[in-house]
Parts: sequence; C-alpha cells; structure tokens
Amino acid sequence: MPEAPCAGQWDLMFDPSREAEAIALCNSGCFAFEACRRVGATEEYGVWGGEPAGGAPVSRLRPLRARAVDLLRSGLRNVDVARETGLSSRTVERIRAELRSAA
Repeated sequence: MPEAPCAGQWDLMFDPSREAEAIALCNSGCFAFEACRRVGATEEYGVWGGEPAGGAPVSRLRPLRARAVDLLRSGLRNVDVARETGLSSRTVERIRAELRSAA
C-alpha cells in the first residue's frame, strides 16, 4: 500500500509556521485526503486533510475565502484556486456554488 505524501514529515505537518505548505501538500492529490480530514476533526494539533486540526479559526479563513472569491471571479478553475489559497477543493466548490446561487 502506498504511503501518503506527508508520511514521516512531522516537522512539516505540525509546524504552525509552515501550515500553508502543509495544506498545499494535502491538496496536491493525496489519496488519504478525506480519511485524514475525518481524523483531524478530533485532533488538537497539525494539518489533516488540508485543514488545521479541529478546523480553521474563522479569522484565518476570512482572508482566504475573500481571495478565493476574487480568483474564482477571475475565471480560475477550482483546483487552481485551491492550490493558490491552500483551501480544500471541497471548500472552493462550496464557495463557487455560493457565488452561483447569489448571481
């Protein structure tokens, strides 16, 4: 069975100063993404499935969400917006759906 790209990279996945880098690694097509995110919902530290443990604080997400909205409106694809912002693909899909329903 293959290992997740983050396997053994504890210094990356648990270093708050490298959170964006860890999130980008998760969003690079990891096969364990969804299972890892479920585990992270109950963890206190680290990046799990593209999100900080226990979910991101709202204050951190606001600027990322605003950036995602700008990028989506500029015509970028969901995958490119996720890569650029560090948000999960699912979060970007939700933001795009909100924009469509508001239009």
